[in-house]
Amino acid sequence: LLRTASLIDSVRGTSDLLPNPLAGLLKPATYTCQICYSSLQKSDTSYQPYVLSNCGHCFCKDCLAGYVSNEVNEGQVTLTCFYRTDDGVGGEVVCGASLAERGVRGILDVNSSNRGGKEEEVYRKYERFKFDRDNVDSRRCPKCDEAIINKSGRRKEDGRIVNPEMVCGSCKTEFCFYHR
Repeated sequence: LLRTASLIDSVRGTSDLLPNPLAGLLKPATYTCQICYSSLQKSDTSYQPYVLSNCGHCFCKDCLAGYVSNEVNEGQVTLTCFYRTDDGVGGEVVCGASLAERGVRGILDVNSSNRGGKEEEVYRKYERFKFDRDNVDSRRCPKCDEAIINKSGRRKEDGRIVNPEMVCGSCKTEFCFYHR
């Protein structure tokens, strides 16, 4: 058990590099999913735990996939663990550990042939929202939805871009950085 705890501590910081590294090693004999509130054992036919690599908390894989899909469809790309524990003084503490991008991909089971195209569509949406959030100088073409980055980089004193005219590289549509 001490060796397992040491393994958890050494892997926690590498979750961005490894897709759910503990899932195969630490699937618990029993767990209670904090989404569906089912208590499941290895002998149950619906036993499908998914161990989050950043914190080690466990949920039903299908429940977690539903949670991630719902959050992404609502435009949320900063996903965190919401596992609740007793704080010892009558309240609760929410974990809050972030879900790594590879973790999101694993939860949605994007590479698996046993899932339909819905999970892949959600993951593409996740990537798109994340790109748009991380690239403040990008806008989507109003005609074809292609991402275009305003490369002028020059801004006025008030922070506005000097040359807001944009041209889509795919469909050649011209539009304004601010007004679409």
